[in-house]
Amino acid sequence: MTGAPDRAPLTPSQLGLWFGELWEREVQPDGGAALYHINTSLRVRGPLDAGVLHRALTALLDRHPVLRGHVVPGERPVLEDTGPVVLAMPVVDFSHSPRTALDMARARLAHEVGRPFDLSRGPLLRAALLRLSADDHVLVLVVHHLVCDGLSLRVLYRDLGRLYRVLAAETPADETWEVLFLPTSWFGRDTTVPADREEALRYWEELLRGAPEVIELPADRPRPEGGGSAGRALRRVVPSGLWQRLVGACGRWRVTPYMVVLAAYAVLLARLTGQRDLVIGSPSSGRTSMDDADTIGMFVTTAPLRLRVGAGDTVHDLLGQVRSRVLEAMRYGGVGFEELVDRLQVPRSTVYAPIVQVLCGLDQLDVIAPEFGPGVVAERMATPCTNAKFELGLGVEVTAGEVVADWEYRTDLFDESTVAALADAYLALLESFVADGGDGLVRDLDAGGNGSLLFGPAQPEGPVLPTRVPVPVQIAERAALSPGAIAARTDRGVEVTYRELDDRARSLATRLRRAGAGPEEAVLLALPRGVGWAVAVLGTWYAGAAVVPLDLSLPDQRLRAMTEAAGVRIGLAESPEAAKTIAKRLDIDLDWLDLDGTGGDGAEVPDVQLKALAYVLFTSGSTGLPKPVAVAHDALAFYAGIFAERLAITADDVFLQFSALTFDVCFEETVPVWCLGGSVLLLEDNKIAPVDLERVLADGGGTLADFTSSYWAEWARDLERRPRPLPPALRTVVIGAEAGYVADLKRWSERTNVPVVNAYGLTETLITSITHTGSVSDGRLGPVVPIGLPMRGMRGYVLDTELWPVAPGLAGELYVAGPALAREYPGLPAATAERFLPDPFAGVAGARMYRTGDRAKVDADGVLRFVGRVDGQIKVRGHRVELREVEVAVAAHPDVEEVVARAVRTEGSHEVIAYVVARPGGTLDTDDLRRFLVQRIPGYQVPAYLVELAELPRTAGGKLVPSALPEPVRGPRPEAAPVDATQAALLRIWWEVLGRDDVSADDNFFAVGGNSISSIRMVSLARAAGMPFTVRDVFAHQSVRELAEAFGAAWAPQVSAGDLRETPVGSHRPISREFRLPDTAHLGIEGASRAALLAGVIDAERIEPAGPMQRWGLNRLRNQPRPGMYRVYEAFDVTGAGVDVDALVLAWNALVEHHPALRTSLRTHDGVDLRVVHRNAALPVRRVDLRGHGTAGAVLALDRYLSTVRSSPADPLRRCQVELTVFDLGDGAAYLVWDYCYLNLDGWSFSALLRDLFDLHDGFRAGEPVTLAARPELGTIRQESDLAAARSYWTGRLAGAPHRLLGADGVAGSSGRAHADQRAWLPAERTALLNQRAAEAGVTLHTLVQGAYAIALGHALATGDLVFGTVVSGRADTDDGQDAVGCLNNRLPCRVVIDGAATCADWLRGLQADHADATRYEHVSPLDVQRWCGIDDADRLYDTEIVVENFPFDGRLQSRLASWNPIANGSPGDETLRLVVWPDPALLLKVSHYREHVSDERAVHLLHHVRRVLDTLADGLDRPVASIQLEIQLDEECS
Repeated sequence: MTGAPDRAPLTPSQLGLWFGELWEREVQPDGGAALYHINTSLRVRGPLDAGVLHRALTALLDRHPVLRGHVVPGERPVLEDTGPVVLAMPVVDFSHSPRTALDMARARLAHEVGRPFDLSRGPLLRAALLRLSADDHVLVLVVHHLVCDGLSLRVLYRDLGRLYRVLAAETPADETWEVLFLPTSWFGRDTTVPADREEALRYWEELLRGAPEVIELPADRPRPEGGGSAGRALRRVVPSGLWQRLVGACGRWRVTPYMVVLAAYAVLLARLTGQRDLVIGSPSSGRTSMDDADTIGMFVTTAPLRLRVGAGDTVHDLLGQVRSRVLEAMRYGGVGFEELVDRLQVPRSTVYAPIVQVLCGLDQLDVIAPEFGPGVVAERMATPCTNAKFELGLGVEVTAGEVVADWEYRTDLFDESTVAALADAYLALLESFVADGGDGLVRDLDAGGNGSLLFGPAQPEGPVLPTRVPVPVQIAERAALSPGAIAARTDRGVEVTYRELDDRARSLATRLRRAGAGPEEAVLLALPRGVGWAVAVLGTWYAGAAVVPLDLSLPDQRLRAMTEAAGVRIGLAESPEAAKTIAKRLDIDLDWLDLDGTGGDGAEVPDVQLKALAYVLFTSGSTGLPKPVAVAHDALAFYAGIFAERLAITADDVFLQFSALTFDVCFEETVPVWCLGGSVLLLEDNKIAPVDLERVLADGGGTLADFTSSYWAEWARDLERRPRPLPPALRTVVIGAEAGYVADLKRWSERTNVPVVNAYGLTETLITSITHTGSVSDGRLGPVVPIGLPMRGMRGYVLDTELWPVAPGLAGELYVAGPALAREYPGLPAATAERFLPDPFAGVAGARMYRTGDRAKVDADGVLRFVGRVDGQIKVRGHRVELREVEVAVAAHPDVEEVVARAVRTEGSHEVIAYVVARPGGTLDTDDLRRFLVQRIPGYQVPAYLVELAELPRTAGGKLVPSALPEPVRGPRPEAAPVDATQAALLRIWWEVLGRDDVSADDNFFAVGGNSISSIRMVSLARAAGMPFTVRDVFAHQSVRELAEAFGAAWAPQVSAGDLRETPVGSHRPISREFRLPDTAHLGIEGASRAALLAGVIDAERIEPAGPMQRWGLNRLRNQPRPGMYRVYEAFDVTGAGVDVDALVLAWNALVEHHPALRTSLRTHDGVDLRVVHRNAALPVRRVDLRGHGTAGAVLALDRYLSTVRSSPADPLRRCQVELTVFDLGDGAAYLVWDYCYLNLDGWSFSALLRDLFDLHDGFRAGEPVTLAARPELGTIRQESDLAAARSYWTGRLAGAPHRLLGADGVAGSSGRAHADQRAWLPAERTALLNQRAAEAGVTLHTLVQGAYAIALGHALATGDLVFGTVVSGRADTDDGQDAVGCLNNRLPCRVVIDGAATCADWLRGLQADHADATRYEHVSPLDVQRWCGIDDADRLYDTEIVVENFPFDGRLQSRLASWNPIANGSPGDETLRLVVWPDPALLLKVSHYREHVSDERAVHLLHHVRRVLDTLADGLDRPVASIQLEIQLDEECS
């Protein structure tokens, strides 16, 4: 190419995508980099020529110049091609680790897919060739969506294959093939604005006017502030028979398959969201000519199709609408989406995308992988989807082999199980579409929801109560059968037999009938708890009348409203005096009777009709007035029978009557057990603590009890605080009325064997209709106990807005059906009709179902789970908030006992208020609670007010009284506890280290994001400010205030600005003519010995004692040298990476001058190990000319050179410890290798070194001077000051430890590279969970790794007492140590005794305490420790170590280094095996080992065992250590 560069304005689609990438990087700097990357990578098997492949890729860019283009911003941004480029294709050899080569290749592939492109520099395609073996490769190809779309892949693969075959001479380069080397026409396309553009814009403007701004998807979580793009994909194969029938139906309906796919998607969304007006994105190819079809580029655009799914639409109606929309979109498809957003002036939101949040597409192009020639087979190599462009997208891919529905979804919104349920429901809808002739209604299409129609057992399992006999008749029969049995007893010793209860009830019935009571008449019961209440209930029923209990603690006005709503004429009171008092309060004219009255004659029990009214109770009404619920005897009799079955109640049972007498549970506690001849234990005062209740149950022989979930939870927590046995007769506890939490169930189950039945029901569904027996052994329970399955004869339905069952796994509204339903809301016909609906699934005429208003779903186990209230969602600043989610988050705080969240209306929005109760005996810091929430839930979910209460207001039955919750005091937040000057100074350091300023003096360092490595930096900064504490102190006192209080006035902060002491590189200083030899007196080297030393190092600038690790390294090099030992190397393919090799050489030379550690040799003189800093240390630079060798020849030359590096250990005597090798490939292409000695430069130093290197390179390339900040002078590396104390500690710590070495036996016949690496990964979501567990337990990631490695190594060595090394930074008590360049780190022995009986949490805390204790003596050389333990220098105390790499290495450095295309690296140490762990975002575990001592197989087994242990720990740290050891053993046996 000559002359001016080719340019083309960005198309509307490209503009939208370019803006989208900039937007993602702005609002999601860490999560949106790969959103617009297309992975086109290939697995290639067969004899592949790397050189030919490289040339073919370069030729591909020449044929399709759009791939090498870049964006030039401006008023009208353009895509520019500046001509031919040399494409980098680093060849990375993983074949030396065959057991983990594929895993390493997948990780590198994922890294390349996720690495951002610089859109201002081309090419926008990157490549790398990963060698798995001689005939097995992974070709990494990643292209940016800005220059390529899905339809372009066919062209890209076709041309790449053809070019490879031509260049490999597999196909003659005749005239037919010459066209391959001619560029295609992207930059020559007509870019003028079409004449019909304005017409198209008007069409879209009209179509979308008034369209909904957002679709409310059935997500598992609300949309987060700032949006998100992290995603996954779920694939479902569409059955071939279904697809064939669908295609056949398309001909009859005159639609395309895509139109049916889109129509079914619209129906699914309408069903689940309740929205009938939808906007769904539809991708369009954007190609308008044959030339476009053969051109690589970004043509595709998204059309916002607005569809209305009408209540009365037939399938034909909907398909006709979809056909029209799709055809119109094709006609007006030239408008870019971003252009449309601007035209419509759609407001931008950081919460959701404008106009379109869901997508539906269909791809019928079967992309064929490149054909590279005979014997070479290529296939697509996918990577897991990690980003989602839309909140929920459906893409149907039609290939020759199969049809797949690909569901792409945002993981911050959806769980995989929910999307799986959506996918299953969608396939069911497609089946229903195909089966419909077209005339059926859309609302009648089946979405596969039969699994959400749950029917209780049809037949009882054993003897049951007669469900067609009224309850009072059954009780009378029991009195006749067992007259002397105890029917009820109170906790104060009052008893009544069945005969006595029956006689008194008959007497009262006579009096009631004389007063006019009878069928359908209600009698008001204004009675206290006790036997009198039991007599009143049964007597009223004997009279044929209905019971209306009254709670006298309520306000008079509410009591009057309830009395009037019930329509009562007769009231029952305990005495005449009580009757007068109540009558005065009600101010209603009633006929009052009292229990003390006379005149009854014990008449026969009347013939109570099943359809007659049994009782009326009140629930909260939406109007604020109490709403009456009428229950008939047939429903009560049926309920009594099935509940008795569920609890297996017998005449031997004693049921505690605990609930309020106005709460329907009072009938659950009495009626079933009375019908069976059992006894009721009546509490005369239910305001009782659990421990006192236990005495009541023990004294009364209680076997069954029923509580609100909150009361039971308090009981469970009290048992946790004060363990004790429960009353021996208690056999079952029922909980309900509110959600029960698994955490409480766990507390209960750990301390008692009494089962817990979670009961779900409403007053309208007769107390309990659905039950679940909780078991903490079920790992799938989740945070809330399921509500379970319907009891016999009852039914539970989860339905959508059309009253069709939703697919299992999806949330819908819960409906309860069956004989045990209330009759009605008396006097409220509209409310009755709204809630009590005909049951279309019963198969019986007249059957009803009740609409509960609760959202639920059927889980994978087929049981119901409560999700929330249909009306429990509010919007806060445009965000949907589920109050239950807020409550769960608040309840997770360890100081919170109870919580209830409520919403109050504000101008245009809502505010969330959380009312919290502290744990008994504890205090609650609301500021701390707020910080706790900020870390766990989005900002808009954090309550605006946190109101602390001594207790939540509840009714006598234990239900919350929302109206009694106080209004929050509205004003500024109270200030946190004050801090003094020292605490303030330390707090500022915490903010700097943690990167956040919302941390208070009372926050736990590790809970707010600190770890062992950041604690080192914090300690270093604190020491510089005059606060001389250690890392061990941080572990012992984990908040600012605790540290300050522990040290008192011993601190004297000395914070001064100071100057930065900058040293301009290349600046001139006056040179003194005075000569002075380096001082050695401090080394004890004088006289002739000094002269001999200095004569050997005549350019010495200074001489210092070797550091602890350096002493150990020198000893190892003398006694146990190994191939490549201590030699750190990195190799890069810097082709096209913006690297000026000459400037880089100059930069390294300047670094050697600037950093003394790089010009330091190590040596031993007269038995003293020394560091010698040299004045004149030239940087060794080797240049290798490989021009004309081709890619294969260059790769071979590089491999040979790296083999020499790997085969020889580091030379500590070298004056310059860095060596640079440049392989010149020609045309600006080059390989670059540097290597240095680890004993001079540890891993912590590398980030500081890289920052200086990049600054120097960029400055020298630009021809500008560079000023480097001075790094801290190492001076004398810290040595242990009290060797006697250190010796005493280490010999005591290691006394009796077994001397077991992993590589003691060696490996016979090991071949290949001497040193190998094996890698494994813990997925990002599991890593996040692991970090959460660590924070909850107050331990660091280092401690978790230490424990996991100990368990795995203990299994390998068959011991529970073991020693291995752990690396420490050595910078904790060195001022500015984190910026020092050199070898300051050290290795400490770590002795671990595995305590199988301990919980993981307790054991790990012990390990952490031991490690913190050991750091007091962290400056002792491993050589000294080994000698103290009596181990000879030629032997070793242990031969494995762990390293948790958490040194500061920011994203900018990582990205810059990655852009240099790493090819190979290595850093063999002296240990036989080393486990290195990198924490974020997915935990990387790397085992490095010497093959002559540890085989690949053994190393891989150890690696996988460590990963397995860490993965298990992510599920919780409360399990015994022995259980994990057993899992490892079983894994070993299975493998």
